[in-house]
Amino acid sequence: MAEGRVYVELRYCRKCQNNQPLRAKHCRNCERCVSTFDHHCPWVGNCVGERNKKYFYTYVWFQLGLLAMMLYLGLRLIIKDISVVFGYLTVILASLFLLFVINLIVFHTYTLSQNITTWECLSWSKISYLKHWPRKLGSPYDLGCRANWRLFCCYR
Repeated sequence: MAEGRVYVELRYCRKCQNNQPLRAKHCRNCERCVSTFDHHCPWVGNCVGERNKKYFYTYVWFQLGLLAMMLYLGLRLIIKDISVVFGYLTVILASLFLLFVINLIVFHTYTLSQNITTWECLSWSKISYLKHWPRKLGSPYDLGCRANWRLFCCYR
C-alpha cells in the first residue's frame, strides 16, 4: 500500500457470477446483488439500497405520522370514555412502535448525513474497502452534510 492511498480489491459475487460494484453486497434473502446495499428490511420484504433508499426513508416518516395519529385516536378514546380498555391498548402499542420508528428515523438521518449505509456502519471491519480505512475519519464517501443530502434527494 502506497502512502496516502488505499487500494481496494475487486469483489466477485460467486452466486451472481459477476463483479460487484463498490459498496454492493449480495443479499441472501433476495438472492441478488444490491448496489449501495443498506439493509434487507423484513417489514417491506425487500432490500434497501441505492435505488430505493429515498422511498424507504419516506416510508418510515409516513409510519411515524400514522403512529402519531394512532396515539391521538387512542387518547381520544380514553378521554371521551368511549372504549377505555381499547384506548389504553392502542396508546401502549402506538407508543412502543413510535419509539422504534423514531429510533429508525434518527439512525437513518445520521447515516444519510454521513453518506454511510447501515451495512457499512455495522460491519466496518469486515468490509474489504473499509477495513483499512480508520473509522475515526468517517466514511470515505462523505461529501459533507449538505452535499450528502443533495446526493440522496436528487439521485436518479
